[in-house]
Amino acid sequence: LMIIDERFHGTVIRGKSFPADRIDRELPPDPEIDRAQHAATVAKIKAALTSGEHPRDQGATQAEVETAAKAEKQALHLPAILPAMSRQYQIRLAQQYAEAREALAIAKCFRLLAEDFDRETPSQRVHLAKGIEWNGEIMDRVFLHWRAPLRLPADVPALLIDADLDPVIADRLLPLTKVTTIAVRLNAEITQVIDTVCSRRKLLDGDVGQRNRGRVVALAAHEAREGRKVLLVSYKPVIEALEPVPGVSMAWFGAIRGLDLYRDHETVIIAGREQPPALGVEAQARALFGDDHTTPLDLPGEYVTRNGHHAHPDPRCQAILEQCRERETEQAVARLRLVHRTEPARVILLSNLPVALPVDHRVSWGGIMPSKGETATAEAAGIELLSASEMARVYPERWPTKAAAKQWRARNQRVTFSHNIYLMEKRYPLTGRVVAYRLHGQYRSGHPHRAWIPAAHCGSLFEAADALAAVVGDIAVIEWADPDDLVE
Repeated sequence: LMIIDERFHGTVIRGKSFPADRIDRELPPDPEIDRAQHAATVAKIKAALTSGEHPRDQGATQAEVETAAKAEKQALHLPAILPAMSRQYQIRLAQQYAEAREALAIAKCFRLLAEDFDRETPSQRVHLAKGIEWNGEIMDRVFLHWRAPLRLPADVPALLIDADLDPVIADRLLPLTKVTTIAVRLNAEITQVIDTVCSRRKLLDGDVGQRNRGRVVALAAHEAREGRKVLLVSYKPVIEALEPVPGVSMAWFGAIRGLDLYRDHETVIIAGREQPPALGVEAQARALFGDDHTTPLDLPGEYVTRNGHHAHPDPRCQAILEQCRERETEQAVARLRLVHRTEPARVILLSNLPVALPVDHRVSWGGIMPSKGETATAEAAGIELLSASEMARVYPERWPTKAAAKQWRARNQRVTFSHNIYLMEKRYPLTGRVVAYRLHGQYRSGHPHRAWIPAAHCGSLFEAADALAAVVGDIAVIEWADPDDLVE
């Protein structure tokens, strides 16, 4: 019995490309090759690719295309690299093989066209892209797509098992006799936003993207300050733009499957969803399904909108899209190993993309995201300034004036010293203490400033002073204060 993980489908997809103007390159001299016949066949193939036609529409026969493929391979004249060869000779052959990569791609192009010759429509595994940018140049380029054969022992039963197994894709790789779904209970409390997909633009574009990244980090930092180990998953450029946060592990889409590093984490936050471009999805579909001679792929090169989300009109392309997008979100959540947990994990999906997970709470982006005050507190390692004048002085980009800070506090109507945040329709209070402090040069006749210090920095007044000074600057006087006395 062979047990196979479906993720191997990514290892069988193959692709090559070469400049279209190189398809009719001149072959090296070889007495066994009819150069005139080869040139005539290649001219027909080039004309067919350029016009989007089948090679037979230009007068080519299957035998001619097969002969052209053999001629391209034969013209290389490269021997196999063997262990008995000297190192210098092996290196020289390897360099020649690298230089021959283009010739090998052209030979593969002709072989695929010969294999697809019986199609009623032109080959979908070979296509010409016109006027595209490639390594800084605009060119016409021929792309090839195919799948490597699976070499499995004959007559051996195989069990194909995967949490994300898609019958449409799996059956293409290894014909399925039976598909069985195993239902499991996920020990998790799942919250999902309902009003944004949380696209790359939302988290990366200019000042807005920076503010949104700050709010995501503040949410993760709040979870960490509650004593939970947090996993934050988002787009690679977003994760690379973030500074390390104590208690928060970070990973990006496309690099999380199979990892067992986060099974001891209590919270996972998924910011966004990985959506590959339509042309990338279609390239994979060409490799997996392009040799289907009965039902051609529908390849418009762009998505359509369906139920408020991008979708592909071809169901096979849609299956690949969902493997890359919906299943990637589910894989990120599964890093916390939700099936065998003793305590429920906390899952926060910052995207309204529908996934195969039981959602407990649906909230808006603004309803779950920390306010700018909570974001400032997260940046200050949990220290919250309670004086409007200090809020304006330390965070002028958020509150330009003392009056603006007071107005913001009045609108939010928060009991700030208890530092509560609404999340999943529950309150999770943090413990800590309030301090009263004066800065150097502050008049002693006025009211001192106040700040909320989290419990992690309340071991002593000296420890609280050091933590607060890192936020507000040099402190002249500090003492523990009554949390109910918040008059500035």
